[in-house]
Amino acid sequence: MLHKLVFILTLSMLFSCSYGQDCNLKIAGNLLDKHDNSALDYATLYIMETETGTTSDSNGYFEINNLCAGKYTFIIEHLGCTPDTVNINIAKNTTRNFYLEHHAQELAEITTTASKTEKENTQTITVINNKTLAKLEGKDLGSILSTIAGVNQLKTGTTISKPIIHGLYGDRISIVSNGVKLETQDWGSEHAPEIDPFAANTIKVIKGVGSLEFGTDAMGGMVLMEPPVLKKNKHLNASVSLVGQTNGHGITTSAKLEQGFKKQVAYFIQGTFKYLGDQQTPKYNLTNTGLREGNFSTGLGILKKGWDINAYYSLFHQNLGILKSSHIGNLTDLQNAIASNRPLIIQPFTYNIENPRQQIAHHLAKINIIKFFKHDNHLDVTYSFQLNNRKEYDIRRGGRSSIPALAMNLYSNNLLASYSRTKQFIKKNSRLEGKSGFNFLAKHNANNPETGIRPLIPDYYQYSTGIFDMEKFFIKNFIVELGGRYDFTRFYGYKFDKSNKLLKPVYNFHTYAFNVGGSWKNNTDNIQLQTNISYSSRFPNASELFSEGLHHGIAALEFGNENLKPESGVKWVNTITSNYKKYFSTEATFYISQIHNFIYLAPLPDPVLTIRGAFPAFQYYQTNARLLGFDATVNADPFKFLSLSLRASLVRGKNTSANDNLIYMPSDRINTAFELHHDFKKIQNVHLGMMVQHVFKQKKTPAQIIDY
Repeated sequence: MLHKLVFILTLSMLFSCSYGQDCNLKIAGNLLDKHDNSALDYATLYIMETETGTTSDSNGYFEINNLCAGKYTFIIEHLGCTPDTVNINIAKNTTRNFYLEHHAQELAEITTTASKTEKENTQTITVINNKTLAKLEGKDLGSILSTIAGVNQLKTGTTISKPIIHGLYGDRISIVSNGVKLETQDWGSEHAPEIDPFAANTIKVIKGVGSLEFGTDAMGGMVLMEPPVLKKNKHLNASVSLVGQTNGHGITTSAKLEQGFKKQVAYFIQGTFKYLGDQQTPKYNLTNTGLREGNFSTGLGILKKGWDINAYYSLFHQNLGILKSSHIGNLTDLQNAIASNRPLIIQPFTYNIENPRQQIAHHLAKINIIKFFKHDNHLDVTYSFQLNNRKEYDIRRGGRSSIPALAMNLYSNNLLASYSRTKQFIKKNSRLEGKSGFNFLAKHNANNPETGIRPLIPDYYQYSTGIFDMEKFFIKNFIVELGGRYDFTRFYGYKFDKSNKLLKPVYNFHTYAFNVGGSWKNNTDNIQLQTNISYSSRFPNASELFSEGLHHGIAALEFGNENLKPESGVKWVNTITSNYKKYFSTEATFYISQIHNFIYLAPLPDPVLTIRGAFPAFQYYQTNARLLGFDATVNADPFKFLSLSLRASLVRGKNTSANDNLIYMPSDRINTAFELHHDFKKIQNVHLGMMVQHVFKQKKTPAQIIDY
């Protein structure tokens, strides 16, 4: 037993290293307009060699600490200015001012970046930076996000997971990748987001309604995947990552190239490949749970006077196996499988992926144009196209296993236009920021009739138009934020009934979202209070309305409900954060959410035997629900070489209509972690860490819903 514990602890340790020197130097100074020496507030400074940076304050002052002696490349950017690249040799503590050409008609940056600190928000935002992402390389998006308090993951297989924020998941969580809302067939609990974490520089989780420019349906929260800023430096930069894992005997590798030309053109190319065999438990093999994944992304940015034009394309391609013993041939075997503590089919380890399996390809292409005007105002127009291709293969008779049992293409065209404006009130030390715009979305789901099986989800067309406005007022230590959005959606369905008669149901949905919040921080910036109240709504998706058949990944039959109404809910989030210098920080969040017409999937009393086998059966229902919970994070750095952390979260869901517990609520959990880090004379950034998590047993299950 002891040698197993030692082995597990060894695998939990994270090592990374790079070469360097004694690193206690700093550079400080001001960012100024080259013509009149006026301060450039909230400008960004990025150091290419360390991949770190900072933001100047309202007076243009900046400071970067913990630098080693050496030569560094600084990239300085500010909205409305021509960006600059400066090489500096740092041998001691340095004071240096940077000057930028500030013209209303010249481009500031190639890609839109967050120029404000995360404290300048009324909503609770947690950021996973690129250094943390480097330590989590090889994990999927759900696993990465679950390191945040209040965020869990829904796993329906060894390679399938999706994020849960404050007890909600699926369509109630908006995922935005590179400024484009992900439009995918995520209606199933076994449909994970088609996202490559290697393509992100930072990941932000908003535990609220998020940005209203992306929709009204983020009832649980929003995930923002932000790519690296395209570097204008003419040097060719290359990076390679290689990750191995024992479970699945797998390997993950990723590579990236990026380069700029004359500070006017920049590009990047990035790719990821993942190869896994069968996953394993300590006692047996999970047959047919291998994974193949290949991803690619590229971007190009062009600088012109007063214009920012950039294009982006990404491909996510995945082939994954479904546990072979989850698909059962008859009712007796299904009952035996449910009663057994081991899978009924256990075969030796292999890298082969056989039926049942899923094959997913997601294409995303976008072009973004920004036109800058006076006083940092700008017009932003983005057009994006997405194609989500999903194929699910079953074990079929008559040599038809090579023909997918389900094959769907989801086409999405999205046009998003917004106008951002800033008004400075110098005498009152305040400013007003606003953004207004409109959004048009057209979606088409098309089934492939060659499957020879009635589609799980019918063909449909969906057209949505939305308008929004967001305002944020800053005055001294206070921030007040408010916003609103209205969407109209027309939905056309095309389905066949059991007598093969074509039905054409039409739905008109009106959805709304509103957001009001406030924030305060003290003069020393070590205590902050945030409160935010939001109203959001969403209409039922195609799966909830029309599902009729086998949901492949979870090996269950699902039946939709065409009488479902739109959901609507109010969420109140309160957060307090505090810190003591760099030694100690805490964050505590309390939230309560009331949802009307909450849609959920519940099991039917008896499994159903079909020509494809015996499966549990589920039906969509609606009720009224209340969710409340608490998240807490504590970080401590008692010594220069030691970091400690503690995270805890709990959520309680109530079916208020039935006076019962709400189904599918995540368990309470707590985790602690430590990290030892030291910079040696020749080696820098050496880390040794371990995390321990305890998940409590979920005892608050619904009493009125059958449990298989």
